[in-house]
Amino acid sequence: MSDGWITEEMQGTIYYYYDKVLVANCKLRTLEPYAGKIARGSTVQLLVNTLETESACISAPDEISSDGDFYLAAPAENIIYQIHKNGTLIRAYAAAVSQVEETIMDVPMSILAMLGGKLLLHGAVISVWNDTYVVLGETEMLKCSGLPYSDTILLTEGMEGYKGIRCFRFGNKEELYGRQPVPKLKGILALQHIGQEAGVTRITETAGKEQLLLEHVVGFSMFSQKLQEDISNGTLLKEVAQKLPMAALRVSEGGIMQDDIDSYDFSILKEED
Repeated sequence: MSDGWITEEMQGTIYYYYDKVLVANCKLRTLEPYAGKIARGSTVQLLVNTLETESACISAPDEISSDGDFYLAAPAENIIYQIHKNGTLIRAYAAAVSQVEETIMDVPMSILAMLGGKLLLHGAVISVWNDTYVVLGETEMLKCSGLPYSDTILLTEGMEGYKGIRCFRFGNKEELYGRQPVPKLKGILALQHIGQEAGVTRITETAGKEQLLLEHVVGFSMFSQKLQEDISNGTLLKEVAQKLPMAALRVSEGGIMQDDIDSYDFSILKEED
């Protein structure tokens, strides 16, 4: 196989990715190198090749779609991902390694999260009186609200409830992705710029909670209708919606969320259903 920029001494470079380990056959400058002990079953192999390789016979799909044992995704121009449905292998065909560095932590990892019974969400994290909440919102809405807007949050269920890994970039695209653990979550808030006053309205309908979660999954706009149906009909969204309280979070018009924080009544998320 002709790998273009890949050389023998670069084989097996290990990086963090959310809650597991990525073993790549090339150097990825923007990912944090892995320094811990590798647990059994925690690794995913990333094989990066140039688009000109003989094995790159697949065409870029318009949406995330299923192709035999793989999901196919083309999150940017001149890059195609094959993600194996067993969750242990990613093949990337790209014009440059930099394209892999800029896209690997988003759509490909969202598909892997789904395969592992987890959710990778667009959002931010806030702490209120030592309680931690995920705030869902699109990039511009998060930015306008004064919240971190380059974050993604991987939700995973542990012994004490849902927790996660927050991933964000340090500065520009030439710098590393950072990772921070998210402690036990008290709830999920969907950011909305509506009304004249800041406030919190609890969402009780399971179907509405599932839809909000689905709409904020990383790569959702690229999901094929079949993939959306598969996720909607599965247990993943239902379990999160049933186990984590959710609410609509209103930010006052032109307001900054951190300025409004004292006016929010988060106690409604602790009420019994």
